[in-house]
Amino acid sequence: MNHIKQNDPGCIEKVQKIGCFVRTCGLAAEYFTGKSLTTEQINELWKWGKASEKINGNDCVVNSAAIMTRALRMLGDDDHYYAEIGTKQAGEPPVYYAWADAKGLRPDTFIQKILQNGPEGTHFRLVNERDELIEDPHDPVINVKAPVYTILYKVMYQGK
Repeated sequence: MNHIKQNDPGCIEKVQKIGCFVRTCGLAAEYFTGKSLTTEQINELWKWGKASEKINGNDCVVNSAAIMTRALRMLGDDDHYYAEIGTKQAGEPPVYYAWADAKGLRPDTFIQKILQNGPEGTHFRLVNERDELIEDPHDPVINVKAPVYTILYKVMYQGK
């Protein structure tokens, strides 16, 4: 499957420069559905995030699960949604939110924040449960200075 990178010339400037978290949210939905977002959809995802305040005034993602779910909808999946269920620090066991732990939910999607030497200082990427890279939203791949944390998500069925 061919995935558009955040720094693709068809992406708006904000996505190209600082859109790694939003682009990684889209990649998660793409891997789940087996379909790829277009540059127009990636740009729309950013604009929707800003308009709905899922991306704040400082251009920081504040509700990644909602952005991932929006990407699912854009790819034609109305039956599932993403729930953030916990986090883990590099080398530490996962910490689950109480509600997720009570339900025995375990993650199936992982977005890792890393330190990097570029101008932004940090970067987000899609990894597996062992924090191994699945896909970097940037081309070329951003070199890892050090992992910071990984956000744990569960794809949930809406049961229509």
